[in-house]
Amino acid sequence: MRYTFTVLCAIVVLFIVSGFQKGKNDLQTADDILKLEKTIGENSGLTGDYILVRPFNVCANAQGDILVSDEFKIKVYDINGKPKIILGRQGQGPGEYMPGIFPVILTMGPTGYFLGISTPISGKTNVSFYYNLYTPDFKFVEMKRLDTNPVLEKYLISKGYSLKNIGETFPIYPLNSKELVYRVLINNNKVLTLLYDNTQQIKEIYCDIQPERDVLLGNFLWRVLSNNNVTYINTYKDTINEKGSSWYTIHIISLIDFKDTVIKQNFKPIVISDEYLKTLTIRQKTMTDEALARRNEFANNLRKQKYLPSVYTILSDGNYLFLFLYEENFYKSPKENTLTKPVDIFDMNAKKFIKRVYFPNVLNYVSNGYEYTWGKDKDGYPEIRKYKINPAVYGK
Repeated sequence: MRYTFTVLCAIVVLFIVSGFQKGKNDLQTADDILKLEKTIGENSGLTGDYILVRPFNVCANAQGDILVSDEFKIKVYDINGKPKIILGRQGQGPGEYMPGIFPVILTMGPTGYFLGISTPISGKTNVSFYYNLYTPDFKFVEMKRLDTNPVLEKYLISKGYSLKNIGETFPIYPLNSKELVYRVLINNNKVLTLLYDNTQQIKEIYCDIQPERDVLLGNFLWRVLSNNNVTYINTYKDTINEKGSSWYTIHIISLIDFKDTVIKQNFKPIVISDEYLKTLTIRQKTMTDEALARRNEFANNLRKQKYLPSVYTILSDGNYLFLFLYEENFYKSPKENTLTKPVDIFDMNAKKFIKRVYFPNVLNYVSNGYEYTWGKDKDGYPEIRKYKINPAVYGK
């Protein structure tokens, strides 16, 4: 099978050689980075159906409304944490959600359109089985399934596949009521594609064979930005030079002309320790011979690779990109509130590296200069937490 790749109109390469910022860091403690501004839960006065039971997913829109996936519903709170609206319920019809592999998964698009994605247990590998689309003012638009999408089927046939060959189709981001960007894994998850879909045609943003599926061997990470751009990084393709500079590569794809702008950023490769490799090959009590053989093979692949990938995960806030890098002691539990997580911050409008900042933890979801996450209050009840991110992180 030959894999064809999209030929983009132009490629612009920006090689950022600023390396690591030197001098005193103005963000010295966890409190310098993140300040808890608000909690939403029983202790904030929630009552009735707005009480949180088992939150799974949280996001926010440009107005600061907070959306929470909970109890097969989407519970919406305003910028002050006050109840606003509840969308959906358990069921199989439009605007409803079924019990599945995961509860409802939320994805917020750059224009305020958002999806509630349901993942029923059906024996399929298609994780994004169907989704409900909503407008920025919380009106239901439609329920759709990607595994019956005729435009996607036409694209797959052009590649020698069919809808029966698709695996995971997640994440999915809506741009408006007609346009989506989503990732599809094909052929037993051996081929990864990133696609733009406007209901009339598919434009291929990325397509390649997917190597071994473990984040320590590499990962394909992407986000939709707020100016009709998509960004991705493929850490399988990090450039490692033992005696010189090493760098990772960020791609910025315009959804208007599909031009590819490339940014290369220096990083320090982290050697995978022998201590960690040994832990992978220790037989656990319930481990079968087959499972142990897979672990040994994985350890051997890591040993050959020698270095960790550059980036662990990425998040976006408008046109700012947060790249969480692997740190020296990634497999050790850090002390509470210590700044151990290196994060490279980029202004993707200016296509400029801003600075490297050290966070106390990997963030959950960022929007409008805030992190949104969840946990339990002092009485053990679920609560949503909203943290203000220091504007200095954004270079302001």
